[in-house]
Amino acid sequence: MKLKSLISCACFASLLSSAPAETVVKILHLQSNAKIIAIWQEAAQKFESAHPGVKVEFDYLENEAFKAKLPTLLQSKDRPSAFHSWGGGVMYEQVSSGICQDITKAASEGGFKDTFYPATIQNFTVDGKIYGLPNDVAPIVLWYNKELCQKAGVDPTKIQQWDDFVDAVKKCQAAGVTPVAAGGKDKWPLHFYTAMLMMRILGKDGMGAVYHGKNGGFASPDVVKAFQLYQAFTALQPFQKGYLANTYAEAAGTFHDGKTAFHLMGTWDLVEGRADSTDKKGLPNEKLGWVFFPEVKGGKGKANDLFASLDGWLVTKEAPKETIDFMKVW
Repeated sequence: MKLKSLISCACFASLLSSAPAETVVKILHLQSNAKIIAIWQEAAQKFESAHPGVKVEFDYLENEAFKAKLPTLLQSKDRPSAFHSWGGGVMYEQVSSGICQDITKAASEGGFKDTFYPATIQNFTVDGKIYGLPNDVAPIVLWYNKELCQKAGVDPTKIQQWDDFVDAVKKCQAAGVTPVAAGGKDKWPLHFYTAMLMMRILGKDGMGAVYHGKNGGFASPDVVKAFQLYQAFTALQPFQKGYLANTYAEAAGTFHDGKTAFHLMGTWDLVEGRADSTDKKGLPNEKLGWVFFPEVKGGKGKANDLFASLDGWLVTKEAPKETIDFMKVW
């Protein structure tokens, strides 16, 4: 019996030593919607079932906490395999610092990258190399509360020019309706105004030229005009009281609680904004509408020129190869 026990123990130990070490794919995100996370978990379970020894973990950070903590996390030994990215200048810094992994070959296998719109792949491409993959596109639009606009005698569908929007704000104030919600504390919600005004004045080619330092760059008369229009707009005091101390979530909740007529925000406001309301449901579809950000008289930009958040995932330098494999399933 002792011999059999020794043999059994030896065989068990042999099996343990030959078992593959667990590979962990860590995804750092800022998604708070339970339904979306459930879909992600379903994809992870499917992948794990087909890849024994691989574990997918989703780690959450709130939007502003994510921005504050990410630089430190990326320098730590416990860095994520893939993390949320908006692309743009921050991504360029992360790539140039050597934090991100060139996934061009892996993303190109089997034509996988071709299943996305080319522009979305371009958003995560630096110097011809792909460092990430897109997740969603969220255009910035002008949301409006139908009931409050009707009370103020405003027809949002007739807001074609910037001056029309300014007039709508004045009508709201005259009717005792707070015109616009804004989360000034987080800063980025307010930059939509100046960015959109620049787009409407300069047009696509003009914006590209300014970005590359041509035609006076960001000191050009057209850029200055955009900021002057915004300065005149803020002088009207169009936003809710205390807007400079309000976060995006607080401003979104204000709008979806039916306390302001307008909210300039991305399409994520349908989910995130409603979740930030007092009843967690927000404005129902029958009370909610949207229009494109208005054009500026004499400007080169059109109302349907979109400014959008193009979110995705960057892959870190030492992330396991299973990270890309999972993203293909995800």
